[in-house]
Amino acid sequence: MKKLNNKEIFQKQFELFDSGKLKLVLTQKAINCIMSIVNKDGQIICLEGSVRSGKTVNACIGFMLYVYFSNENFFIASGKTIATLFANCISGDFGILELFSNMVQYKNTSSGKKALFIRGYDGNMKTVYCFGANDERSYQALRGLTAGGWFADEINMQPRSFVEEAMRRTIVSKDRKMVWTLNPDTPYHWIYVDYLDLYVKNALKGFYLWFFALDDNPAISDERKEQLKSQYHGIFYRRYILGERCIAEGAIYDMFDNKNIYEEENIETLDTRFFNRYIAIDYGTTNPCVFLEILDNGQITYIHREYYWDSKRQMRQKTDEEYVDDLQSFIDNQKYNNLSQPEVLIDPSAESFSVAIKKRGIFVTEAENEVENGIRRVGTLLGNKTLLINSKCINTIQEMQGYAWNDKKATEHGVEEPIKQHDHTCDAIRYFVNTRIQSWRVGEH
Repeated sequence: MKKLNNKEIFQKQFELFDSGKLKLVLTQKAINCIMSIVNKDGQIICLEGSVRSGKTVNACIGFMLYVYFSNENFFIASGKTIATLFANCISGDFGILELFSNMVQYKNTSSGKKALFIRGYDGNMKTVYCFGANDERSYQALRGLTAGGWFADEINMQPRSFVEEAMRRTIVSKDRKMVWTLNPDTPYHWIYVDYLDLYVKNALKGFYLWFFALDDNPAISDERKEQLKSQYHGIFYRRYILGERCIAEGAIYDMFDNKNIYEEENIETLDTRFFNRYIAIDYGTTNPCVFLEILDNGQITYIHREYYWDSKRQMRQKTDEEYVDDLQSFIDNQKYNNLSQPEVLIDPSAESFSVAIKKRGIFVTEAENEVENGIRRVGTLLGNKTLLINSKCINTIQEMQGYAWNDKKATEHGVEEPIKQHDHTCDAIRYFVNTRIQSWRVGEH
């Protein structure tokens, strides 16, 4: 790779950028970080920190300049999925296609793979193959590929097997660089324990670790910073706003309080013409089976009624047909003047129950059941007091108050998940929020 000084790098950088469209301010810290990617002997450059701190933009600029000046021709870029890689790094006002719009194309290769194409400093066409890495089989797509360098967006969200394979794919490169980004995670995550912390401890030559906070992004106004802070609560505030590596422990919804509980008569005065009605279901046979009636007006979500059958407590299991009878009664027993029949949201794993419901002519939607992001989204609504629970929903309130992280798994294995006890109403609420709450209501766009 051709070695350039700072002046040459950034002269070339702004020649590549479409200055007519771009309004990009780089701090000295951002410039130093980009230089560690482009013009130093760095092999592994990791950018960690809070959301909207500018780390992804800096990583994209550095990586693409590295690709442009490299004597290698093939590279790897990966995200949790190709869609998230595209959204986080390639598209948007400060994505690669906008930053380097004069010279980069994003299209399919002859074999149908997504890739970025850039004409390099040496005149050769450079290809950056794009991969999604969302499960342990993802690494198989890398086999047979030899690459000069690798860009990983949110590396802690990618499977270990993929990370190890990507490192092997670049091992013979004479101009090897790996650029990683991540939001802080549990300090027991394998990316820290087996890689980043070891690199720091051993003072690995060629390793650079950069931390970026919200205040490092000059494009974010104070007003916008306050908006971002209001969108995260609990552990997610500590990680995504403060940029802390911290363990998920204790209560999950520690922001839940009396302001999230309403009395039934308070909702009866509202104009239901502006509400949508849903039934969220967490199906269980030996475990409790839960139906939650949810009313939503586009701004506030009301958990208005609950059905809770605990076969162990009642000492009797019910069949799917009996549960469908109970669901039909649950729907019919509450009438609203201006509301149509509800949409039923159910965990896709409850296949037999879903089939039984559909046979009765009830409209069913398979819910999105992602756990960690769903918990964050529910926490945002609770913290903003836009998710309210009827005081008569006793089981729902009790489970929300007792919903806790599995501390033992987090500390011993670096795996973060809730304790799988007394979580049935929490799951049902998460299904609804994941499936029907628009991104803007939880601060995602």
